[in-house]
Amino acid sequence: MFLVTLHGFWGNGSDLDPISEALRQANLVDRSWGPDLLVPGPLSPDLGFSEWTESFANELRRRAAGSKVMAIGYSMGGRLLLHVLKSHPELFRGAVIVSSQPELQTVEEVRERKLWELNWDLAFQDRPWNELWRDWNHMEVLKSKSLRPLPIEFSHSREYLAKALKEWSPSRHLISVQDFRQSEVPLFGWLDRRIENMPRCTRNSAKWGFRGSLSLFQTPDIAFIWISQICSLRLSVASFAGKLEPDQKGGSAVASKYVELKTTDNTTIYVRKEAVVVLEESPPSSRVEGHVKVFVAGFKFAVKGTLNDVLPLLD
Repeated sequence: MFLVTLHGFWGNGSDLDPISEALRQANLVDRSWGPDLLVPGPLSPDLGFSEWTESFANELRRRAAGSKVMAIGYSMGGRLLLHVLKSHPELFRGAVIVSSQPELQTVEEVRERKLWELNWDLAFQDRPWNELWRDWNHMEVLKSKSLRPLPIEFSHSREYLAKALKEWSPSRHLISVQDFRQSEVPLFGWLDRRIENMPRCTRNSAKWGFRGSLSLFQTPDIAFIWISQICSLRLSVASFAGKLEPDQKGGSAVASKYVELKTTDNTTIYVRKEAVVVLEESPPSSRVEGHVKVFVAGFKFAVKGTLNDVLPLLD
């Protein structure tokens, strides 16, 4: 299967390489392509949604060369992917949309978003590069304990970042919730926990019909899961891809490698069996239910059940 990844704002084509590598290691994809979207060329913000969609579809046909295609779009890249999915569903075997949203719902939301974009357009014109990066990452939705490395400023950087905000804005695209409910392509949707800190217009439109827990499905069902760790995203995307690409016996290509577990906060996770290093049972108390601590890939998950429930799943 051929994988295409579309990065987010301020990003580049290598941002989603950890996902691509995880799928290759699981033998779920054999080739991948992650184009740079913020550089001069046929996939730049010089093109609006409609023109970009056709340019991308033509290039994808050429690169995939008849192979089944799975696509992943993050934030800005997800918005672009929404348009291609609607216009050219025949190109895709499945798609993952991460932290993106359909069209804004009200005049007030559109006005709020355009005012926010105008302020940033002015900032990109003359504010020092390091201050731009600092202020962007200090927005509530992007705050973290440490500032990400400052990207290199190229001659086109300011122009194309400003153009992307305008041309590929949620206030301009016309993908509705109904479009997704009627999609012909199997979809897997993700939102980051930080969505709660987004501006109101973005936050409201982002909660667009995903269900309350992760599931692997055929459209028109849509799945939803909060994400905060890249390892969880890798694992669950791999599981989704495995459902799209059955093995020769008709089962999931990853069924023998991954196990589905339910955490105490009702999140479904998919864990590579061989990556589990420690299991620790915690008995119930007056404050918490009994659970099993599962240590995997440097992370700890509190999983429902007992050791007797979890151990057989890892055999």
